[in-house]
Amino acid sequence: MEIFPALARRFVCPLGLLLISSTRSQAGDVSWQLNVANPPNHFRWSTAQNWNPTGVPGMADNVFVNANAGPELDINTTIANLTVQRGVIDTVTTGGAALTVTGTTTVQPPVTFGGSGIYAESGATYTLGTLTNFSGGVLHGTADTEYFANGPNAPATIQFKGAHVIETEATLYVQGGGRFLDQDTGLNALRDLAVNRADIYITYAGALSVSGSFTNQVAGAIYMGARGATDSTFTVPGDFTNATANTGLYIDSPATVTIAGNVTNYGFISLQDRDPAVGTHLTIGGNLINKNTGGLALNGAATLKVNGQVLFESQSGMDLGGQPNVNTLYTTKLEVKNGIEFRGAYLTGIGTIFADLIFTQGGSVFRPGHSPGLVTLNGSLTFSAPTQLQMEIGGHTPGTEYDQVVQQSTGSGGVTLNGTLALSFVNGFETSIQPTDVFTILTSDLPLTGAFTNVANGARVAAADGSGSFRVDYSGNNVSVTQFQVAPPPTITSIPVSAPVYSQISVLGNGLLGAISAQVNGVGAYGVSSVSDTEVILNVPGGATSGPITLVTNHGTVVSSSILTVLADSDFDGMSDDFEQLYFGSPTGGDANTDSDGDGVSNVNEFRAGTNPTDATSRLAVTRIRRQGNDVVISFPSVVDKRYRLQASASLTSPAWTDLAILPALGSSGPRDATDLNGASLAERFYRIAVIQ
Repeated sequence: MEIFPALARRFVCPLGLLLISSTRSQAGDVSWQLNVANPPNHFRWSTAQNWNPTGVPGMADNVFVNANAGPELDINTTIANLTVQRGVIDTVTTGGAALTVTGTTTVQPPVTFGGSGIYAESGATYTLGTLTNFSGGVLHGTADTEYFANGPNAPATIQFKGAHVIETEATLYVQGGGRFLDQDTGLNALRDLAVNRADIYITYAGALSVSGSFTNQVAGAIYMGARGATDSTFTVPGDFTNATANTGLYIDSPATVTIAGNVTNYGFISLQDRDPAVGTHLTIGGNLINKNTGGLALNGAATLKVNGQVLFESQSGMDLGGQPNVNTLYTTKLEVKNGIEFRGAYLTGIGTIFADLIFTQGGSVFRPGHSPGLVTLNGSLTFSAPTQLQMEIGGHTPGTEYDQVVQQSTGSGGVTLNGTLALSFVNGFETSIQPTDVFTILTSDLPLTGAFTNVANGARVAAADGSGSFRVDYSGNNVSVTQFQVAPPPTITSIPVSAPVYSQISVLGNGLLGAISAQVNGVGAYGVSSVSDTEVILNVPGGATSGPITLVTNHGTVVSSSILTVLADSDFDGMSDDFEQLYFGSPTGGDANTDSDGDGVSNVNEFRAGTNPTDATSRLAVTRIRRQGNDVVISFPSVVDKRYRLQASASLTSPAWTDLAILPALGSSGPRDATDLNGASLAERFYRIAVIQ
């Protein structure tokens, strides 16, 4: 009896007549084939010619989709089973059609390019029956298998039996009011989602809220935002983890992410806000720990609030306030209740930070500005040795033409200086700077404590490119640099007496920053790099013959007065043929990495030190340390024509070796002393002697 109202409705609609006449009369397997000769409806599910055999699939049909351009659902339809091998089942932009599968649905990863998936849009409801890709709480697949629930016009729904997804290997789109439901209970299928191994898009006012902790694994990533007036939201009541370097949390405006627990980040977290009227917000209830290569970027008017502590460990770091070399009109805001610590990590950018900052361990770098820029810090600022503050100077205006840090104590303390200061030019300013120019690179509302270890008050520090040097003044609450002096031409004071081809050597002198290139007796060297104003390293090129070394810097060229004797090394192991012939019986007889005499020094290091690799009593070692007044004298056996450096560290747990003295080569071998002036006044210090190659 119910057929008559349905028929009446169909007779009102011409499309209904077409559907009745084109529905297949026999059940079986039906494949999508896309008949492009029938525009504008050649993508439509309801076009009979799009199916093989011809006819719209019916209730007893098994439907197969294997084409990059899949069908657009434009009618309510019921089928027996569905297999998507390539392409997607999409929805016409209006109408809210429904697809019901009474048996099973299978979404297979595509074997060629493209993707495969289910796209529900515009009020559509896809009831998939038993989803064979789902078992044991895991939605199986790859990043190329996609499930898309969207609702820009009306909420769309994807539902399947027993849907309770704990882990996903497939890509999910949660857009607008789109929903993923359990077909049996109507419950949110993603309510307990805990692990993501693909991509999840929470965009266009989409919302995802889970019940506990959440982890991105493998290459899993969350993408949020996409223009509009309403936030997309992601809520995690537990901890959040980016578990690998390939995982990420990418938040674009408008979006709000709330994480109640701790965040552990091995991957990347990005906040991008292009419109301060809508906002991008990340709130973390616990700590934010960035490990290894874990990165954090806050761009535009983004806001990050952390109720615990933020820690950046080795190689990780944070980019604040926009992309490098791109001006931003907005102020990035970072608020951290219990401070931010950088352990061998970096902080760069512009914006306002509401937190105490501390830089610890070697490799920690604070480089304000995006060539250049201003960082305003509402909290204390502490540098520990051997960290570094890197500042760029490109004009006379602080914050826009040269980097500046403005520190406001807010009752938490001022600025404690340590580590080193590095200055560099941008925008070609080195050609127009005047000796009378003054640049206040750091200012505080409290008196400064300490100083940078590489430059005392009133002393000078070289620009990174070696073009000259600045006077540094610690005056009250400010650090200023002024009285720029152009560097004199570079000089070379010593080179090695000899070295094998392809080995790395050091050239010592003055004014050696900004090294551009080098030659050994006219043959171009490789690996040329300025270590400091007094040292350049380079590799002896293959084909070079004995002769002088020529260095080209950005402020001059210099040629060594002494000759480098280039030694043959037939097996390229870092030991000369003569050395291996003498001690191992042939030009290639020695193994560089073996310790032939068991003295704890490898054969190649014995070669570099000029010691005997077959005699355990012949090795470079500290033989005596004694006090002499306030000085400490370190004794060791030296070798003819070898240069040495005396180095010290305050700890062996996390050693940071610094040069105390450079000892030139002598014309004979024998016992030798190196002195640490005033070293006896320190509570503890560790020493070592190193050969300069």
